[in-house]
Amino acid sequence: VAYNNGDVALRFMAHEYFDLHGEQTDHLKAQLARFHAWHRREELPRYAVLFSGAGERLDRGLAREDVAWAIAAVRARFQVTVEQAVDEFAPVAASFRPDNLAALERKLAESNEKFAREFLSGDAAKQTRARAKRLTGWFDDWLGSVTPEQEALIARFAQAQPQLNQIRLDDRKRRQQAFVQLLREHGKSPDLAARMRDFLVNWERDRGPEHR
Repeated sequence: VAYNNGDVALRFMAHEYFDLHGEQTDHLKAQLARFHAWHRREELPRYAVLFSGAGERLDRGLAREDVAWAIAAVRARFQVTVEQAVDEFAPVAASFRPDNLAALERKLAESNEKFAREFLSGDAAKQTRARAKRLTGWFDDWLGSVTPEQEALIARFAQAQPQLNQIRLDDRKRRQQAFVQLLREHGKSPDLAARMRDFLVNWERDRGPEHR
């Protein structure tokens, strides 16, 4: 149900972030329909193969190399999807006016406030407990209810990790500002799609050493 209505959901999200009007709305709807059809035709069969392979690996018993395989596979599909999405979205982005970019900046500020509430609330100990709770929930969703022993392992893992949430937030803000600036300076340029593609595919490239 979610996938079949994905284009509608993305239209709502685009309006929420960019406050589109008139022809912009019609253009986005047409481009999203093209992107959705491409994704259904080209990517869903590849996802089926990947999930089948993941199931076989889980049946054999999960090993470190299986996790590395999964990460590499997700990143490969991410790159292909982003490149296609940019090709479809760039013509819409070229129509952005100052009010669209102002709406984007307001929405990003709201998103950052939400991130701070969820991940930076309380002292370090409270943040670590919240991280362990989130991780446990993800394990529950994907692999079934964890045992008390597994929950203790997750808590120890959360405790051992560096406190990166503030660094993550700073990195989010840096990239958001760079993206808005890209749209503002190159929105009418013929190389807009190429610039957006480079920005979104290489999203980890300019991170500081502590974040990496």
